[in-house]
Amino acid sequence: MAKFNCDYYFGHDDYSDGSVEDLLFQMAEHGKTIEELRQEEVSWPVFYHMSHLRENIINWYPMSNDQSVLEIGSGCGAITGALCRKAKHVYSIELSKKRALINYLRHRDFENLDIIVGNFYNIPLLDKYDYIILNGVFEYAMSFIDGNNPYQRLLMLCKKYLKQNGKILISIENRLGLKYIAGSVEEHTRSFFLGLNNYTGNSTVRTFSKNEWLEMLEFCKMKCKFYYPYPDYKFTVEIFTDRSLGSNGFGLPYLNFDNERFEWIYEREMSKTLLKENIADHFANSFFIEICSDGSFTPIDYSKCSCNRSINKRIITSIYNEHGKKTVKKIPANNYSCEHIDRIFQNGNRFISDKIINWEGVYENSKIKYECLPYLSLSELLRRIIAEEDRKKFIDTISNFYAEYFSAFTIKDFQLQEKFIEIFGYSDRPYIGNALDHVNIDLIFENVFYDRKHGIYYLIDPEWVFDFPIPSSFIIWRGIYDFYCKTEKAEAFFTQLDLLAKFGISQNDILTFMQWNDSFTYKFVGAQRLDRYSKLRIYASMDYLTDLYYRENTIDCSLFLDYGEGFNEKDKLHTRALLINQEFSVTFNICNYTNVKAMRFDPIEGFACQCQVCSNECSLEPLNVAYKRDSFDVFLTDDPIYLVKPYSYKINSITISGKLVKLTHSKLIKELKFNLLE
Repeated sequence: MAKFNCDYYFGHDDYSDGSVEDLLFQMAEHGKTIEELRQEEVSWPVFYHMSHLRENIINWYPMSNDQSVLEIGSGCGAITGALCRKAKHVYSIELSKKRALINYLRHRDFENLDIIVGNFYNIPLLDKYDYIILNGVFEYAMSFIDGNNPYQRLLMLCKKYLKQNGKILISIENRLGLKYIAGSVEEHTRSFFLGLNNYTGNSTVRTFSKNEWLEMLEFCKMKCKFYYPYPDYKFTVEIFTDRSLGSNGFGLPYLNFDNERFEWIYEREMSKTLLKENIADHFANSFFIEICSDGSFTPIDYSKCSCNRSINKRIITSIYNEHGKKTVKKIPANNYSCEHIDRIFQNGNRFISDKIINWEGVYENSKIKYECLPYLSLSELLRRIIAEEDRKKFIDTISNFYAEYFSAFTIKDFQLQEKFIEIFGYSDRPYIGNALDHVNIDLIFENVFYDRKHGIYYLIDPEWVFDFPIPSSFIIWRGIYDFYCKTEKAEAFFTQLDLLAKFGISQNDILTFMQWNDSFTYKFVGAQRLDRYSKLRIYASMDYLTDLYYRENTIDCSLFLDYGEGFNEKDKLHTRALLINQEFSVTFNICNYTNVKAMRFDPIEGFACQCQVCSNECSLEPLNVAYKRDSFDVFLTDDPIYLVKPYSYKINSITISGKLVKLTHSKLIKELKFNLLE
C-alpha cells in the first residue's frame, strides 16, 4: 500500500476546483474512469485531472526502475501512476490535502509511493533524488515561495535535492505559444494575450519564453534540453525536439480541450512559416525541459504517444539519435501493453516476398528496437510528386505498391466471417469484392519505405495483421484516406474521390469502409471519441473586428450645399472621421463648387450627441440643439445640424474640428434624467 503523510499539513487547502473535487474523490475511491461517466459529467476539471492521456507527457521518457523520483505538486495524481510504474520509488508532494487524498485513492496499490501533504518549501527533505518533476507547477512558484526571484529560488532548491547525475523535468506552457497568438486564452487566468503582454498586472502566476528559461538556467548554472510537447504538455500526442520539428507533423490541428478559442490566424500555415524561419521552437505551445548539471540528456529526437486506446494496446514510438546513429524503439506504455508489443514483433517476422519485406527489429523485454531505414517513405515520395504536379506518376506510385503487395497473397472472394464482424462490425451495405488472408491493414504510406534502386518496399509498424480475409479495397482506402487527412495539398492536386474511383472504390464502398473503420477504431482498438470532450474553435476574421472598431470609433460627417433650392441629399459632401479620445477633424474640399447660397454641417448621422466644434474658415451655429452644457451643444435628435457661415466664399476648403460624444440609448436616457433634474 502507498503511504500518506500529513505531518506538514497546516489544515487549510489554499486552492481548489470547487465541488467537482467531490466527484473526483468518488471516482478515485471507487476506481471509476472517465469512460464510465455520462458525457455531461465530464467537465473540464474532470477531464483534466482524470484522463489517462495526461500520462503521455511522461510515458515516453526513459527511466530506470532503480531510480527515485520527487514529484512536486502532484495534484490529483495525473502522472503519479506512470511515475510509479517507471521508478523504484516516488515521493509526491501536494499542497492540497483533498487532492493528495484523491491521488492516494487512485494509486493506493503502489507499494513504491509516498504522498506527503504540505508546502514543498517548508518540508525538510533528507534524501536526494534521481529525478525531480514539476508538471504544471513551476508557473505558480510565486504563490508558494516567498521573497524575490521565487522561480530561481525554486530551481536552486530543486538542485539542492538532486543526486550528482540527477535531472529536473519541468512541463510548462510557453508564454509565447502560437496558440495564444492564434486566439487561445492564457490557461491559468483565462485572459487573452496576458502572457504575450508579459503578465502585466498579474502577481500569482507566470510562464516563460525559451530565452527566459535559458537565462534562468544560466543563472542557476544548469544545462537543459528542450522538448516540445504537441499540441501541449497536458494532452500530448507528439514530442518534438530541435532536430525533429521540421521533419514531422508539427502544427497539425489536434482537438482543443481546455477552452473555447478563437482562430484569428491559420495556425497550421503559421507553423510552416515559423519552421521555415527556424524559429518554431520559440513559439511552441509548451515545453518539457530536461535540466541537469552535466549535460547528459536523453538521446530522443521524437516520440509519438499512441495512447488513446484500450489499456492493453497503448504504446510509445521514439526515434533515438545516439552518436549520429538513428534507431526507432517501440515500448509498452504500461504493463498491460506488453503482449501488444510482442504481437507487433511477431507480425514483423512474417515473410511476404522478395519485393515486400517486413523491417525486422530486435526484441528484448517487451521492447522492439529498429535501425532507421535509409529510404524515403511512400508518403514523402507522393508529396514530392504532388509538388511536381505529375498526376500519372502519383497514381502509378500508389498502384505499383499495392499491386506488388497483393501479388504475394492468395486472392479470394470476400465472405463475411464472424471474426471479421467481431473487429470491424456489420455494415448497412453488403460488400462484394476481392479479399486476402493474413494481410496488414495498416499499410498507410508513412509505414512504407521504397528502395528505388532495387525496387523493394520495406514495411514498418505491423500492428494490425489478421488471420481472416480482408477486402483489398478496404486496405487501399485506408492508405489513401490517411494520406489525404495528413496532406493539405492533395485534394487540390487530385480529389480523393477521383483517386479512389481509379481503384474501383465507389462512394457506396467508402460508406461501408468508414463504418468498418469506426468499429475497428472505437470498439476493437478502444479509442475514446475525444471529440465529445473538445471545445469549439471559433474561426474569426480581423475584418469583423476592424469593422466593429470603425463603427464604434468613427462618425459619418456631411457638408450640405444649398444652391437656392434648399438642402438635399444629392448636394452633399460626405466623409468619415476617426474619433480619438472623442476628438475629430474633417476637411471638405469645395473649390469646384460655385454659386453656393448656404451650407450646413451634420457632425454625425443616426445618433444623438454632445458636440463641440470650431473652424478657422467659418462660424458654426447649432440649429436643432436641445441645450448647452459647459461648452458642449447637446442634441437629443439623431440628426444634429450646424449652419455653416463661411468667412469668405472664395476659400478652397473648410476644416472643422471638435469633440463629440455619441449618446447611445442608455446614455441618452441618463442625459434626459440629468436634464430634468437640472
